[in-house]
Amino acid sequence: MTWDFSTDPDFQKHLDWMNDFVRAEVWPLETLDLSWPDLRRAIAPLRERVKARGLWAAHLGPEHGGKGFGQVKLGLMHEILGTSPFGPLVFGNQAPDSGNAEILARSGTAEQKRR
Repeated sequence: MTWDFSTDPDFQKHLDWMNDFVRAEVWPLETLDLSWPDLRRAIAPLRERVKARGLWAAHLGPEHGGKGFGQVKLGLMHEILGTSPFGPLVFGNQAPDSGNAEILARSGTAEQKRR
């Protein structure tokens, strides 16, 4: 059995952007000694750029604010995002929130889904 990790050209454009973005904008954060509140302030504008590109919480379905890319595409994303401890945090798909968000999307109460 072989695994096919190739992707369509449109998604590859997302991956290329993510690679450039993480290297230019996320990696430099690792050189700073930031408190948690300062880190949250520092990544806020980066998260807005990710959201503007439609890549925020991309593992979730559109009905929950994501793109529904699925696990293979999420794996390809994490190959890039995992090069920094802040990568998944900036893109809204960090563990354990990623797995928890999917469980809540399927089985959560209306209030949990709203939050």
